[in-house]
Amino acid sequence: MSLGFPISNFRGSPLLGSLGCFAQLRILFDAVTQELIVWTRGCFRSHERRISLADGKEIHFRQVRSGFAGRKWELRVEFTDGRSEHVTDIPSGIDSFAKSLEAITKLPVSRHDYAR
Repeated sequence: MSLGFPISNFRGSPLLGSLGCFAQLRILFDAVTQELIVWTRGCFRSHERRISLADGKEIHFRQVRSGFAGRKWELRVEFTDGRSEHVTDIPSGIDSFAKSLEAITKLPVSRHDYAR
């Protein structure tokens, strides 16, 4: 199932923004393999990364500072063996995404706002 998430809340100078093109982020869940598929595309290339949730314990969203005054949400998966893996960063608006992720993956999702 697709949990597509457009990246559109970047801040910066107009010149650098026009040179940076548009970035896209898409997060998919493969129920058969129990994997999160993180797909990103920039100007010249795309990248796909798979993260197995077979031993997943919990999914964490943590708000962190980004740049001078910005904030973003860091998405991580915590595993039963104690390790933690960074999945991706999301610029904003995670409420409905977090609920969908919890329903689809059947893993608890926690949200932490540490950036103050």
